[in-house]
Amino acid sequence: MNHTIQEIINNQTKFKDKITKYLIKEFNSAKKELKKIKSHKKDIIKEKEKLEKKITKIKPLNSIGKFFFMNSKRNRDFYVWWDEESNEAVILKYEKN
Repeated sequence: MNHTIQEIINNQTKFKDKITKYLIKEFNSAKKELKKIKSHKKDIIKEKEKLEKKITKIKPLNSIGKFFFMNSKRNRDFYVWWDEESNEAVILKYEKN
């Protein structure tokens, strides 16, 4: 998708609450799915434990905020866009000229 900077700002301003709620819901869903993983293999258990430690350190609002264009610490490669047709937030890559 090729959005202009102004389109990105307008979309993010209009749908900020929806984007934030959607991505927090996705984050929480991923945490629940991670907890459901069961295995008897030591390497899988070890990796699961590593991910569980990492995920507890993540602050979803800070991480989500970095995908908003107007954030001073924004991600320079990716941005979030609210897709009205599918009613979901999508992470897109900025087009490089």
